[in-house]
Amino acid sequence: MNWLEFVKVLVPLGWPIVTVIVTLLLKGEIFTFLRSILQRNFEFELPGGFKGKVDSAEQQKSADQNPAAKELTVAAPGPSQSPALNQIVSELQNALNAIDKPAREAALIGALAEARLRAGHEFVYNRIFGSQILCLKRLNEIGRATVDDVREFFKPYAEQFPQLYSKYGFDEWLAFLKSNGLIVQNDSLVEASDFGRSFLVYLTVMRLPENKPW
Repeated sequence: MNWLEFVKVLVPLGWPIVTVIVTLLLKGEIFTFLRSILQRNFEFELPGGFKGKVDSAEQQKSADQNPAAKELTVAAPGPSQSPALNQIVSELQNALNAIDKPAREAALIGALAEARLRAGHEFVYNRIFGSQILCLKRLNEIGRATVDDVREFFKPYAEQFPQLYSKYGFDEWLAFLKSNGLIVQNDSLVEASDFGRSFLVYLTVMRLPENKPW
């Protein structure tokens, strides 16, 4: 069974299968990731009166926790205390049994890669600033820019939000994009990376708003 046939087997089960794969193979990293999100604080207000609070200085310091950059660690799965999870595991095992054994490894690696990419994009989206999304989009449109050009792009946001950017300046702002693999820098030139362009596609596919704070 080839990869397309494998996808057809998994489609009826949907994203729960991907969830199981990630949970079984990356559960430690995912739990750490989710916990880190819940511990963030900064204050902001969006149109319509919606307010929130996240620590912006700490928000973008966890690139090493990005699931897309994690080394694979595998623990032997055992029965869960969740009947629902056990049911999905059983469905996943049945789906894998429908695949010829020589093709199973490639099929699982492909599904895991897709799940890790999606988790990496979700990780970034929960931390990225709106100004960084706009910068990434601009780089994707023009191909590349100098660091000085990007600094000029950043200046209006620093002026508009001095309380934040007096403590979290351009170097940290740009470092988030680089450390999470959204852009690459060669000498004085920066451009969107493959991961960065994939992130922009992810925003469109998932219909996620780009007008995040700052």
